[in-house]
Amino acid sequence: EEEDAVDWIRWTVSTLAEAGYERYEISNYAQPGYRCRHNLLYWRDGEYVGLGAGAVSYLSGERRRNLVKATDYIAGALERRSLVAESERLDPDTACGEAVMLGLRTTEGLAPEELKRRFGVDLRQRHKDLIARLVAGGLMLDDGVRLRLTFEGMLVQSAIACEFLP
Repeated sequence: EEEDAVDWIRWTVSTLAEAGYERYEISNYAQPGYRCRHNLLYWRDGEYVGLGAGAVSYLSGERRRNLVKATDYIAGALERRSLVAESERLDPDTACGEAVMLGLRTTEGLAPEELKRRFGVDLRQRHKDLIARLVAGGLMLDDGVRLRLTFEGMLVQSAIACEFLP
């Protein structure tokens, strides 16, 4: 039941906090100083290189996936052929939407000014009414610099994130 799930999430957050763990992402907790830097890179919409069969890279606004079958990947490498099976270049609106979706997964949230600088998208202007509604509904906090979801907002993060996508 949905109510039971919420109770379990509250219990998890509380129990882990009592044990010295802090929630730093929807489903991740760590003791201070031990957050997973690898995952934080993804949630902060950072760039990364995937090496090996089926690996994914994200560089300069382009997402690439390598050949999936190991035999194809190895043969391509030995023959010095491209190892990329597919790629897509994200337009600024899509890239910004994904950055919002990822940033809202974290307890640190996101900085609209940083998104404006990176993608040329003024989140505060474009989604002014949505942000105001989320803040008024107790689902989002806005300190003027960062937007972050409250505990209740985290419960419906996926639905909220969809509202920001183009």
